[in-house]
Amino acid sequence: MDSDKQCGRGFAFSAEMGPDGTFSNIRWDYASLGSHECYPASEPVFRSGSASSSGFRVVLLDSTVCRWPPVLDSRYPPVRPTDRTFTVVIDLRRNTVPPQ
Repeated sequence: MDSDKQCGRGFAFSAEMGPDGTFSNIRWDYASLGSHECYPASEPVFRSGSASSSGFRVVLLDSTVCRWPPVLDSRYPPVRPTDRTFTVVIDLRRNTVPPQ
């Protein structure tokens, strides 16, 4: 499953960060990775994460049950077990102010 199509409704976490920027001891405050086509069948599992002065990256894994075929039609019940990987990247290097 392509997570570009399956962006969940959001998550929040707290973690400890080592001197190298690597996250550890993740504690979920909130995780809603469901979508119109897929429903979580397990809690998300933290795989990796890090932060630096230029942004951060978090990788999550979960198991889900998805509609098949993958169409936005609620008449198709979720029947297909799927493992997903969510990669969230925040890149602070991008300039959001238009040049003048």
